[in-house]
Amino acid sequence: MISKTNELERCLIPRGKSVDVKSFKILFFRSNHILLGLTILSVLLYLVLFDQEFYSFLYDSINYKEQLYSQFLEHKKNMISLYGEGSFNTTFQQFLNEMKDTYINDLITLLIMSFVIILPWLLYLFWPQQCPVRVDKERNLIYTWSWGKLYAARFDDLNPKKQETAHFLEVRGGWGPLVISLYPAGLNKAKRVSIGSYIPKFNYQNHQLLGFIKNYLNGFTTMPSDFKPERGFLEKTLVKDRSFPQEQKLNKAIDEWLEHKT
Repeated sequence: MISKTNELERCLIPRGKSVDVKSFKILFFRSNHILLGLTILSVLLYLVLFDQEFYSFLYDSINYKEQLYSQFLEHKKNMISLYGEGSFNTTFQQFLNEMKDTYINDLITLLIMSFVIILPWLLYLFWPQQCPVRVDKERNLIYTWSWGKLYAARFDDLNPKKQETAHFLEVRGGWGPLVISLYPAGLNKAKRVSIGSYIPKFNYQNHQLLGFIKNYLNGFTTMPSDFKPERGFLEKTLVKDRSFPQEQKLNKAIDEWLEHKT
């Protein structure tokens, strides 16, 4: 089992008498944010390089004062040629105040476009990782923490599902997560939690977690002394990952859950 456990280096984090299993869903979402961001940037780059009308729109929107000043000079020239030197008394500032609304609307459109472009990258960089699922050998319990509440289960209540893929675009073949059921204290309504690594290093890596959890809780396997957790690039963001509360609060929640176990 040691070699099999080492294969889960991207999924597991040892914690003394327990092991944390990473959350799959947020890593999957982050990969989608990167893909969407790259797609939007590619479309924008194509429009800027090959669509002259779009390029002119960007240039005119950013340099609207320059465009309006050119229009002001042209309008002034035409008025003087038609009605004489004293016929045009409008200043550029007056002309700007009258005509700038159209360009302001274009600027607002440009700001909205900019927000759409950077939104996937903001979601990637600033959306925190969910709290991991902890496999607690001492209590023979599997649990996580979400929105100030403990969700837990015994192994026999996990109702596991091994998903083949994360979404319909992926080729089937065991790249999906292990999905388990965890329950709040005193309730039988399950919270389905996807665990494992995304992107997995090989087919069925996440599916091996079920066997590991069972063997770890039953004492058939331990964490190897040379086990080194691996941190994938999707986990490297600018915000701190969500985690469990302080030990005293966590222990109290676990005791309450055990008291209400039906």
